[in-house]
Amino acid sequence: GRTDKVTGSIRFDPTRRTGSGRIVVDAASIDTGIPVRNDHMRSSDWLNTAKNPTIVFETTNVRFLRGNTYSVAGRFTLNGVTRNVTTNAEVRYQKESDATRNARFRGDVLQVRTSFRIKLSDYGIKIAGPATGKVANDVTITLTVYGQSGS
Repeated sequence: GRTDKVTGSIRFDPTRRTGSGRIVVDAASIDTGIPVRNDHMRSSDWLNTAKNPTIVFETTNVRFLRGNTYSVAGRFTLNGVTRNVTTNAEVRYQKESDATRNARFRGDVLQVRTSFRIKLSDYGIKIAGPATGKVANDVTITLTVYGQSGS
């Protein structure tokens, strides 16, 4: 599924090459492209969005590796269950310029891209019934966010 209903904040220090952040996703806004599957995914059998309306990733440690690559550790919460996750993220920082203004950003711009694998069963999601054999327990979470320093 996909969504653009993402909020949060990211702090980044390009000189010290460190940062922190908290990203919140509106779980009920995730769209798989099939309305019936969306309803099923939001039900208490899966994401239980009535009880757990958000999916959250909050950093606990950010460490520069090389180039634009950082090691990011954090807490990932899905379906009311929180687990520690470590992943690499590509972080691109651009000071305010004609190019950023032409792209309709205000101030400096930050892009963060990452993906990591989780097991749905680790988050209390049981694949049962008609979904057995059709839905993998291992899924990849992909995140691309942009931030701007101006308002």
